[in-house]
Amino acid sequence: MSTVIPNAAATGYEVQVETDRIDPSPYQTRRRFDDESLQTLAASLKQHGQLQNLIVRVIGDRAELIGGERRWRAAKLAGLEKMRCLVIEADDKGRVRLSMKALKDKPGA
Repeated sequence: MSTVIPNAAATGYEVQVETDRIDPSPYQTRRRFDDESLQTLAASLKQHGQLQNLIVRVIGDRAELIGGERRWRAAKLAGLEKMRCLVIEADDKGRVRLSMKALKDKPGA
């Protein structure tokens, strides 16, 4: 059982996860994150809070990002200690498909 995510055997639920217990995905297609854009998003997170969940899968006692890496990076800049995450079950192939779908569905992409 995971110490970072209670009831790690279940999926499709929302949970608060410490930002330092979340790992970026090795399958992230984006390699560059604009510093100015991240600072703007960090300021928004400070002012308005987190409006959208991160999407993660459980890997051992940690959470691996599937969607929301910009928000996670900005939250760390903003000093947020925890973030709301939606936990899903996905193998590596499923994780890549979900990441590509999220990128395709992103406005302006």
